[in-house]
Amino acid sequence: MKQVLGEHVHRKYLNAKRKEWNQFREQVTAWEIEEYLYKI
Repeated sequence: MKQVLGEHVHRKYLNAKRKEWNQFREQVTAWEIEEYLYKI
């Protein structure tokens, strides 16, 4: 991927994906609430 996009774009892409992943993992989904909340 780095060879196709170049170093600069590749780095920007990875940073954007890391930010996206961090935002995703901070959210509690409806499925998680339904699956785990009743056990508390």
